[in-house]
Amino acid sequence: MTKKIEDGGTSLSSLIADQWQPIETAPRDGTHVLLYVKLDEPREKEVGIDVGFYVTHRNDDFWACSYVARPTHWMPLPSPPRTKEADTNG
Repeated sequence: MTKKIEDGGTSLSSLIADQWQPIETAPRDGTHVLLYVKLDEPREKEVGIDVGFYVTHRNDDFWACSYVARPTHWMPLPSPPRTKEADTNG
């Protein structure tokens, strides 16, 4: 079930879906990003979302993440949650 965001009535899943970008546009400088991976393994979930980064190692370039499959899309990591401590110190 998708909860609605109070101020605009837009579903959270549709806001997130609009942020996915083709993997070809992802940063290649080691920046950690969210990766969307279409899995081939029938025992696994159909898709996987993981945090990963691009690696250049000798003659091999690849995305480092928990899945063996190649990611097809990416998005920036969200900002960390606000805490009471951050609110009182900042």
